[in-house]
Amino acid sequence: MGKLMGDVVQCGFHGLTFDACGKCINAHSTRYHWFQHYNTNTSDEAVRHKLNEGARGAFEEDRIILEAVDAGMNDKKRANLDLRLDIGSRKFRKKLNALIKAEKEEAIC
Repeated sequence: MGKLMGDVVQCGFHGLTFDACGKCINAHSTRYHWFQHYNTNTSDEAVRHKLNEGARGAFEEDRIILEAVDAGMNDKKRANLDLRLDIGSRKFRKKLNALIKAEKEEAIC
């Protein structure tokens, strides 16, 4: 659920903020959620530390990739490469873009 912050709305899940017309105003700043669960040796601090260090390492690997993808998307040198397995998300994006276009045509902004 979103949170009204003055004249903008912030998404409670990913932290993106949208103006009154629905335009994202902080597209390069988002939350990254990760979760770890274990049910053995839960009171052993050494085990907890080792698991936390592994999770942090995985997060840092993800960060490198996500930041590189973001930089590449901001400085496109070629069209996106769509794989056949992306067909579902491509169809969804096409329908969503049509809905957004129709909504913008009706908007006062």
